[in-house]
Amino acid sequence: MLPACNRGSPPTTRVLVVAAQLAVPRPVVAGPSAALWYELPVVRPGLWLWTGPNGCGSVAGVRLFRDVLAPGDVGRGDGIPVTAFR
Repeated sequence: MLPACNRGSPPTTRVLVVAAQLAVPRPVVAGPSAALWYELPVVRPGLWLWTGPNGCGSVAGVRLFRDVLAPGDVGRGDGIPVTAFR
């Protein structure tokens, strides 16, 4: 279940990532954003999505990975596609 964003509170990283996902086709939460999704410590947090080598679109403030991922590299966290944690 996705966390709610309370009125007057700053949005959480998860809320920002899900919002960014709506702006690009078939995105996967990746990089530091995936680590934060799994509640792991991150040195340089930010919004990161994977869109694949044929991915298109851009979102201000979001870094997009376009490398190839193997099917086993993508899992689901709370129903959201996220690069797998192994």
